[in-house]
Amino acid sequence: MKKFKLKFIKMAAVFIVAAGIWNLSGFIHAASLSVTASASTIYVGDSVTFTVSASGGAGNVSVSGAANGTYWLENSSQSFTVTASAEGTLTVSASGTLGDFNTEEDVTVSGSASVQVVARPTETPKNETPQKQETQKPEEKKQEEKKLSSNANLASLSISQGTLSPKFSASKTQYTVNLNGDVSSIKVNATAADSKAVVYGTGTKSLKPGKNTISVSVAAEDGSTKEYTITVNVDETPLVYVSYNGAKLGFVRSLDGVDKPAKSFEAVKIKVDGKEVKAWKSNLLKKTVVYLQDDKTKEKNYYIYNTDTNTVETMLRPMALLGNNVFVVDVPKNLQTREGMNFTTVKIDTMNSTAGPSRIRLLRITL
Repeated sequence: MKKFKLKFIKMAAVFIVAAGIWNLSGFIHAASLSVTASASTIYVGDSVTFTVSASGGAGNVSVSGAANGTYWLENSSQSFTVTASAEGTLTVSASGTLGDFNTEEDVTVSGSASVQVVARPTETPKNETPQKQETQKPEEKKQEEKKLSSNANLASLSISQGTLSPKFSASKTQYTVNLNGDVSSIKVNATAADSKAVVYGTGTKSLKPGKNTISVSVAAEDGSTKEYTITVNVDETPLVYVSYNGAKLGFVRSLDGVDKPAKSFEAVKIKVDGKEVKAWKSNLLKKTVVYLQDDKTKEKNYYIYNTDTNTVETMLRPMALLGNNVFVVDVPKNLQTREGMNFTTVKIDTMNSTAGPSRIRLLRITL
């Protein structure tokens, strides 16, 4: 009986030791390499992470495919994040030689993982009834478009002197105003009917005796324009008078269109009775010429004016004769009688020298 028990104990001990050796070998792992992915399928534009892991050994591992490089792994891992740019398959492969920690032998290892890339589906609203798209009518579209204003009318038009004729109206564009002869300037004011329009031509304007034209224009937002015209008539009646041979002569105020007597004359201003008047002066001839109007006959002529005595010396009619510049002048009474000469009326070109005894003319050639 004792021998049987001892034999049983020995057999049990052998069994336990053998079982322990078998269990211990179950916990010992050889060197290995693995590649895993965080997802099996992704959409275009999404990202996925690949992880390369080495266990039970150490060594250089080469990575290729969607990720590239060579890494030293020693019971460690290396992760790579890849973004899908197109449909297809993303694959990461790894391979290398690991030194096995248990056997101390080199082990060739490899692994790979793949991810499918698909197109992102288009979301379709559920349980929604398609709405009929309304088509805008042409007139509705036109109303929606921003329309620029074409209003180029004036809301007001006024002047600082005189009265506009006719009375202002946005539809009337022609106006007249008559002013006294002593007015030399006028101020024009105007406002546009549309705040987006621009008005041109306002402000203070200089005036001359006779007809003056002032234009005021309006530019609408869309570029349309409208012009208002004011004709300002300044009385041309002479303000300064002198006497000559019994006639009342007034200084003509507007010399527009009146030529100077000869080339040697230049426009100047002189004072007569304290008032400034227009004249011409020749330093060559040492003469001053004025333009006067007979108050009775309204006839206008040039006259030589003596600025020292403030008197008219003679009428002066410039003309050309045989290629020479000449003037027709009055002959004083004390020179009208000369030995061997008779007074008479002569016609030179188209000009008649016809006048009373006190205004007989004689030709003098001017050098």
